[in-house]
Amino acid sequence: MSIITPKSSLLSSSSMASVAFGLTLLSACGSSPKQTAKIQGPQEIVSKSETEQTFDTNNDAHPDVWRLYVLDGKVKRLATKSFDLNFDRKVDFKRFYTEDGKVLRDELDMDFDGKYDRIVYYKNNVIDRKEVSLQGDEKPEVFKYYKNGQLSYVEGDRDGNGVKDYFQYYKNGQLVRRGFDSDGDGQPDRWVRLEDN
Repeated sequence: MSIITPKSSLLSSSSMASVAFGLTLLSACGSSPKQTAKIQGPQEIVSKSETEQTFDTNNDAHPDVWRLYVLDGKVKRLATKSFDLNFDRKVDFKRFYTEDGKVLRDELDMDFDGKYDRIVYYKNNVIDRKEVSLQGDEKPEVFKYYKNGQLSYVEGDRDGNGVKDYFQYYKNGQLVRRGFDSDGDGQPDRWVRLEDN
């Protein structure tokens, strides 16, 4: 029995294939110029403060991968990578980088409606937190927290009223306890234990 039932249906197999293809593009479009030379392009737009490279990976004469570099003093560094996963000329996946080149966060439009419904945050290139919007309004209802890259804790808002009303605790990646808020104060007052700690 699921805790949350999103209004939108699950991804279709074609959407999942697009996401998988996009992740392949993400690895192919690394920061090395030798790697990017294998992909169609790049075309560059250069200003005093930033450089944007665009790539056309499916040869339809429209870019579907963008890499934005910014100048920090005299050093040019990668700031973001963006991807059009389903080739509709809209960005569906955007990755942001820290000043020292580590992944900061990802923004994903999983159902290709033009709105980001998942944001993934990283610390030292390891997943730290996910925020998921199930209603298509870019306001997250589900918050997932990770410890050393492994799911540790989840809290969410099942009725979309802005108050968190369910809580899940994980041990070694396994769900061990669920909490529910029945009086609307945002704190769990009923617990279901799935395994003794």
